[in-house]
Amino acid sequence: TSIDQRLRSIIETNSLTPEKGSWNIYYNFDQYLYEPKKGVDRGVGIFGRLGVSDGNPNFMKFFGSFGVGGKGMFESRPHDQFGWGFYYINIDNPRLQGPLQTTSFLRDEYGFEAFYNFAITPWALLTPDIQIVRGAQKDIVTIGQGPLGVLPRLDKKSISTSTVLGLRLQLLF
Repeated sequence: TSIDQRLRSIIETNSLTPEKGSWNIYYNFDQYLYEPKKGVDRGVGIFGRLGVSDGNPNFMKFFGSFGVGGKGMFESRPHDQFGWGFYYINIDNPRLQGPLQTTSFLRDEYGFEAFYNFAITPWALLTPDIQIVRGAQKDIVTIGQGPLGVLPRLDKKSISTSTVLGLRLQLLF
């Protein structure tokens, strides 16, 4: 489920105003922790990303992700890869103001992903994957025409956490 696209007109015409002098800081790293042999593109490592901003012009004030990944950990399976990761986004919830109420519809978002990439051959890879996401949108927002004009309305139906299972076959030519 997504936000009704007409919501854009309400956000643009209401009390949200752009600010000058916005800023953000971003840091990204990855590092092998174990390599059976240097320079052979095999081993286990960690990665991470951090970002902080003043929340202008978007609503994201903090982003962080962290994970572990590896390739060729078993001598008999040198092309297999694996990984898992977690992310978190801090949302500064925008408020849509109407004549009768203030409506907020976002929340912080986080998710997890794990996969294992089986190299059937060096050119055929099969990857099962799981993703679990609690999205930023917490309630369904609809736009309705009422006696006071076009207003956002929160439906009582909340949006829950999603779990997605995937399976990919990749052929390299």
